[in-house]
Amino acid sequence: MSRQRSIIEQRILWTHFRRQTDKDVLLAMARWFCWRADGTCRPFVVEHLAEKARTPKRSTERALERLEADWYLEVTARRHRQPTLFRINLARLATEDPERLTARVADKNSFDRQSGGQDLEWRTRNGPDSEKVADQRSEEEVREEVRTPTSSCTEERDRQSGGQIRRPEHPDVAAFLAWARVTYPQHANGAQLELDGDRRRYVVHRLLEQYGRPRLDEMALACWTIEADADPASHASWIARSDRSLYVLKHKAAFLERVVVGAQQLNLGPMVTLSERELADAREIRLGQGGCRHDPPHDNWKECVRAIALARHIG
Repeated sequence: MSRQRSIIEQRILWTHFRRQTDKDVLLAMARWFCWRADGTCRPFVVEHLAEKARTPKRSTERALERLEADWYLEVTARRHRQPTLFRINLARLATEDPERLTARVADKNSFDRQSGGQDLEWRTRNGPDSEKVADQRSEEEVREEVRTPTSSCTEERDRQSGGQIRRPEHPDVAAFLAWARVTYPQHANGAQLELDGDRRRYVVHRLLEQYGRPRLDEMALACWTIEADADPASHASWIARSDRSLYVLKHKAAFLERVVVGAQQLNLGPMVTLSERELADAREIRLGQGGCRHDPPHDNWKECVRAIALARHIG
């Protein structure tokens, strides 16, 4: 006797993913580890998830990274910089079967897929399918149809995303992209930032929803100007080795927000209590660097040590 699928599993099956592995992994999470109606998953081991999804471990890890990057998964807890708890973003999943949606749109527009996409009226005029199916409309009729779009162009649901309801774009997306197009080359030796494409606009849309325009501007500047520190495995070193694109800004958004907040705290005064151990480690790092490496350099070595300790504390 087959097991009845939950509504989350059905919506996952209806949704279009970049790779089939992503759908298999997310489907296994919903089937075996999702224990709440809001998509919250209980803790699991990657090996167990790979076994349930019938995919290799490394492929499962890559699928989790892609699902998080595409906002299908939200990380709710981390340990040692590794995600430990996930929540399935139900707003990103399709709400209707795409086959049923396509059939309804076809019935509404009399769209005939067998005749190369011609409407039923013109297919009837051209004769049987075994004969010619060339479009017999005049040039004026074709131009008039182009100027008057059909009702399928104003459909509420997006057929490319499996029937998801289109959400209005954040009003600051265009302004942020225009600002980034001008500001990024100033910090990248004249290199241009890749801003074209609906996926990049969606990344900016989600970041603006979460952080707002002023905070996102400061986070973007921190992403474009941050330098590598003494730890090659730190977030700052990782960003310094990357192309500092919008995807990097999204992937390291939590860290960059802590950097911005930490800089504001430094301007407002000492608001973070640092332990003796953190200060001692900062002194060792300063000695290893041969002095202050900040720009502009600190006048007092204690201020330099505190800045290093605070950067490690928020990172």
